[in-house]
Amino acid sequence: AAMGSSIDPATTTTTVVGCDITAPTLEAPADNGDVGTAVVPLEWSYTGCRTGSGFVFHVQVASEPDFSILAASRAVRVTTWDTPALPCGDYWWRVRALTDDVSGPWSLMRAFVLDHGTCS
Repeated sequence: AAMGSSIDPATTTTTVVGCDITAPTLEAPADNGDVGTAVVPLEWSYTGCRTGSGFVFHVQVASEPDFSILAASRAVRVTTWDTPALPCGDYWWRVRALTDDVSGPWSLMRAFVLDHGTCS
């Protein structure tokens, strides 16, 4: 190290205080977008903290806007997830971050319409 630039380990301890587990931002598909495939690639972004070995995103896809009827639910470690093949219809989705025992807030909800050519 150059003279005068040494780092004293006693003064550089990092303590996570008030680390915010924020709501993810949904990126794709576009809200109310018409999706042409039965398997829907979902994408979101996240800028909050990722503490703990148990950090995951909880993704929910529902056929009702109150999420009373879940079509799919999955915990993933990355910011993308392909749904299982879904039947034609209207869907709503949301994502939240979970770390160990703490649940972050749900993202804003988005909708998509599934019409993959086999719908009557």
